[in-house]
Amino acid sequence: MKGVTYANKGQFIIINSGYKRIVAENLGIKQQSVTNAVNQLTKKNILIKKETGVFLLNPQFFGRGEWKDISKIRYEVELSADGKVMRLKDTN
Repeated sequence: MKGVTYANKGQFIIINSGYKRIVAENLGIKQQSVTNAVNQLTKKNILIKKETGVFLLNPQFFGRGEWKDISKIRYEVELSADGKVMRLKDTN
């Protein structure tokens, strides 16, 4: 969570191979285990993939920063009727 930007900056986290290696070393596990965990978090819509190595923490579950910024991000995530993430709206 320390690596996540505040909501006014998009609430993104960069998870590249270097970051995965550091996390794996700190936890005493293999880097592939970290990759597998990131994949599972993405499948469960806890992380939303923006592009390679860049993820948004699902604002339905997490918020970092002021509520006005968090609520704005919530409107940028399109959900299906069953709550699955359909897509992240591009606001650029």
